[in-house]
Amino acid sequence: MTPKSAKAKGRNLQNWVRNQFIKLGFLPGDVKTAIMGEPGADVKFSPAVEKAVPYHIECKSRQKFAIYTIYKKAQESIKGEKPILLVIKQNKERPLVVVDAEDFFEIYESQLTSMGY
Repeated sequence: MTPKSAKAKGRNLQNWVRNQFIKLGFLPGDVKTAIMGEPGADVKFSPAVEKAVPYHIECKSRQKFAIYTIYKKAQESIKGEKPILLVIKQNKERPLVVVDAEDFFEIYESQLTSMGY
């Protein structure tokens, strides 16, 4: 696979994730994708959306994955600013979301508490 086609696969996954947030009702101007090679999250949010989506989103589209290696690399790049939501897609498969279990339950515990549970 050429570097150009590998970048296109990554860009397509980023666009897919952005479009999923737009389908949820977020405005297109509030959800943007990063330029390939740009540091930081692959999907970027306006400050208002960041409150609703408290994740640093990384997208990886590959044939094979070393999930923990990719996750640790993403952790190192953001230095614990916020939880990481890793969107991965293997060739000919549906995208999956990987999130640290403790982060997931901590975020949703606070949401449930605010709802009176």
